[in-house]
Amino acid sequence: MKKLEKTLNLEHNLLQAAFLMVAAAMTSFVSPFYLVKGYTNTQIGLHLTVGSLLAIIGQPIFADFVDRTKRFNTVEMMMIVSVIPAILFIPLYFMKEASLILSIISVLASATFSLVGPLFAAIGFKMSETGIKTDYGFARAFGSLSYAATCFVMGRLVDKFGGNFVPIVVIFTDICLLIVCAFTNKTFHENHIGEVVHSENTQEEDDTVSFKDFIKNNTSLMLLCLSVPFIMFTSNIIGYYLIQIIEPLGGTITDSGNLSSLAAVLELPCMMGFSKIESKLKLNNVLTIAAITYAIKAITVYLSNNMTMIYVAFCMQFSSFALFTPGMVEYINRHTTRKETVRGQALYTTITSVGTMIVSSLSGYIIDNLGVKTLTLVSAISCCFGVVLYIFLLNKNEKKKSS
Repeated sequence: MKKLEKTLNLEHNLLQAAFLMVAAAMTSFVSPFYLVKGYTNTQIGLHLTVGSLLAIIGQPIFADFVDRTKRFNTVEMMMIVSVIPAILFIPLYFMKEASLILSIISVLASATFSLVGPLFAAIGFKMSETGIKTDYGFARAFGSLSYAATCFVMGRLVDKFGGNFVPIVVIFTDICLLIVCAFTNKTFHENHIGEVVHSENTQEEDDTVSFKDFIKNNTSLMLLCLSVPFIMFTSNIIGYYLIQIIEPLGGTITDSGNLSSLAAVLELPCMMGFSKIESKLKLNNVLTIAAITYAIKAITVYLSNNMTMIYVAFCMQFSSFALFTPGMVEYINRHTTRKETVRGQALYTTITSVGTMIVSSLSGYIIDNLGVKTLTLVSAISCCFGVVLYIFLLNKNEKKKSS
């Protein structure tokens, strides 16, 4: 049993690492890839928007299919979905300029890869059914380190070989993910993990509230979630348009890789020690600190007139994203009933995904027509508005809960 525990935890950590390696290649360097093919920033925004929309539509449909299928286990489903982007990125390397076919293939690759993420929770749950506890915090930290390393190395490779080198890295990292999936699947089969077990109480255990009833019972929580996309505006533009933001300041693609790597490393301590931090400061205070740090970061990015200030802004990752992300998951869990928790997390994910989609579309247009400085100003205003609204609703919900 102890050997199985070590094996499952190792494979769980490696899955996170391999997945975030692919994510780093596909998201952090999406702009250099599209720019070298001849796309405008507006067109890049349109691609990101369509990809996000397909992901929002596809994720619940795919999740339902995974829950119902008896032919493949969860790891096998991850392998099937993971191999598609690797195949699709092969022709993308050979396509030298913008075209409708290139657009369709790249959007499909992005949307397909978005289906991999939700499978991690299911794999973790299947592992826990064996009675073995997997350390999510450590696995996430392991993943962040691999993300940081990938961004650091990839920044230099893309700077040297150009944006067309992105598909090669995506294919390589995707193969790494498939290899880890294959070993994990072998462990699952050998130990009969994830096999369907029928229970008379399955219907009761799977009982969840309707979306209409959830909104009726959790209006204040929904409003709080709606303020989050405003806060995340700057994080979204940094994720997809970082090279466009730093080039006027003398930054290069190597700097882009360094910044993404720095952010990933800095989030590790707070994410791994979140439970201890939250127990000492209380959840509402932690979320308030994180929200305010987001605003300070957004303002710093806008005011930046050199790369030093950009690096300072990225150093705020440890007290913004690293606290806000696990904090919101915990907040939703605490403010919903057992039957509402899944619905609450799904609603939050949908709202933030729609926010990302809108920001991606608007940002490309703003860069092409009004300039990068206008984009960072809009993002700073959006973030500050979101933070004020968020803190107001946070305090209001706390008073309502106390009364």
